Amino acid sequence: MLYGIAGSVKALSFVAPSIVARVENVPEILGQAAAANAGTLLSTPTEWLAGHGGPVTALVAAAMLALALVYGLDRGPVRAAAVGNVAMLACFVAILHRMAPQVIGIDLPMMAIAALAFRRRSRRATST
Repeated sequence: MLYGIAGSVKALSFVAPSIVARVENVPEILGQAAAANAGTLLSTPTEWLAGHGGPVTALVAAAMLALALVYGLDRGPVRAAAVGNVAMLACFVAILHRMAPQVIGIDLPMMAIAALAFRRRSRRATST
């Protein structure tokens, strides 16, 4: 559910940018992350992401909406969605932790939930 909401907000940023910018502005956040990561191993990828804020927003919105759909239906590629979810959250934490340390407390538990969903789905698949 949360992924559906977050993905929808990101998708709406293309339709109503002035309204969504008050809630979340991905290109601005990426710019702040690039500044926070300057001089680190993550500076080059973060600068690239910041320079492509629109496409990055679209990709993340599509990924989050797809995750919400797959998790909501609890059918289809749930295992692949869980793996993709953990990878996406790991990227969020790596890129954003210097700018917004609270992301660790938010996204690490979400990674744990995704890992548990993957494990649960794997056990269910092997027991049938």
